[in-house]
Amino acid sequence: MTKAKQLIFQNNKVLFFILASASVASLVVYIISVNLTVRNVVKRQAIETELSRITAEISELEFAYIDQKNGVTFELATDLGFEKVTKSKFVSRQFGVAVVATDSQRR
Repeated sequence: MTKAKQLIFQNNKVLFFILASASVASLVVYIISVNLTVRNVVKRQAIETELSRITAEISELEFAYIDQKNGVTFELATDLGFEKVTKSKFVSRQFGVAVVATDSQRR
């Protein structure tokens, strides 16, 4: 009878240490997870702040571009040396000549 009681007692000790170890491991994993979550939230806030700054900068550049584009007039173009095109030339779809190099001719 004594051997049976000691066996059960030993199994309870092992079971206790297994459960205690699992609890400690779970606590460590929980702490690490909370820490990583907080770090990711802080990084996300920093990224959102940077994104807002970049978006504002892009908007300013777009407005500057539109302002400069609207400032170009025919008089300004002629003052800068541009001339009005009298006859437009377009590429035709007729027969053309193309030069192709093969591997033997590439040397």
